[in-house]
Amino acid sequence: MARWLWVLSLVSGCGCGDDEGGGGGTDADTDVDTDSDSDSDTDSGTGTGTDSDTDTDTGSDTDTGTDTGTDTDTGTNTDTDTGTATDPLDCVWPLEECAGECVNTANDPDHCGACDAACADAEVCAFYRCAADCGLRLEDCGDGVCSDTDTDPLNCGACDTVCSGGMTCFGGGCVCPFGGTDCDGTCENLFNDPANCGACGVACDAGQVCAFGACADECPAALTECSGICVDTDRDPAHCSACDTPCPAGASCRFGACQCFGRTEECAGECVDTDWDPDHCGACDTPCGVDEVCVRGACEAA
Repeated sequence: MARWLWVLSLVSGCGCGDDEGGGGGTDADTDVDTDSDSDSDTDSGTGTGTDSDTDTDTGSDTDTGTDTGTDTDTGTNTDTDTGTATDPLDCVWPLEECAGECVNTANDPDHCGACDAACADAEVCAFYRCAADCGLRLEDCGDGVCSDTDTDPLNCGACDTVCSGGMTCFGGGCVCPFGGTDCDGTCENLFNDPANCGACGVACDAGQVCAFGACADECPAALTECSGICVDTDRDPAHCSACDTPCPAGASCRFGACQCFGRTEECAGECVDTDWDPDHCGACDTPCGVDEVCVRGACEAA
C-alpha cells in the first residue's frame, strides 16, 4: 500500500517543469503572460480615419455646363408672310377688281370704262364714259358717280346703299345670284354647302359632304365632287359643265351652259347690259364713238 502511494506522489509531482499549458495544478508559473501584446493595436477606435487615400472628390462635380449648344434658333421665323394675299377679290356682277377694290366701271370716275381710266376733275362717269353731267337716266350720287340704282350694288335702290355678302343688285334690291340663299346677310348654296346643308346653319358632321341639301358620306353618282364639294355641273356657276369652269360674274349655269343674269348677256366672257354698255351698245362688240354714250342700245352724243 505504501508502495502505491509512493507511485501516485511521483505522478502528481510531474506537473513541474515548463509546460506552460498548466495542467491545472497550482502552477507557480502564474503565466502572467508578460507579453502585454505590445502590438497594442493603438487603433484607438476614435475612427479619425485619416485614411491617407483622401479621395478628394470635392463633390463639386465641376461640369461647367456651358453646353455651347446654345441652340441659337433666334426664332425669327423668316417666313415673312406679309399678309398680302394675292387671291383675287370675289366681286359680284357688275363690279370688277381694280387696284385691290371692287369697283363699278360704269360710274367710277377713277376707273371709268376700265381700271385706271380716270376722268378729269370736273367730269363725271356715266355709262362707262366720262361726261359733263349725269343726264336724266342716272342718279347723281356725288363725287363724279352717276349710278343706275336698279343694278348698282354700291348704290342699290338709293345712293350709298351697298349690297354685301355676295349679293348683287336687281330691280333696286339686293338679292343673291341664282342658286344662292340669304343666310343672315350672306349668300350660301344650301344644295351643297356642308355648313348650311338644306337650310341655313345646318352643318354636316366632320368628313361628310352635302348633296342635294342632305348630309352624306360621299357624293352620289348624279353629282361630281369638286374640291370636296358635291356639285351639279349642269347648274353650278362655279363648275359649269366641269369642275373649276366658272361662269362670268353675274351669270348662272343652266344645263351646263352659262347664262347671264337679268337683262344682261355674255359678250367676250362678261355679262354686259347692251342697253348701256358703250363697248357693246345694242349688241356685243358694237362700240360707241369717243364722244358718245350708249342709251337704250343706241349710241348718242355725250
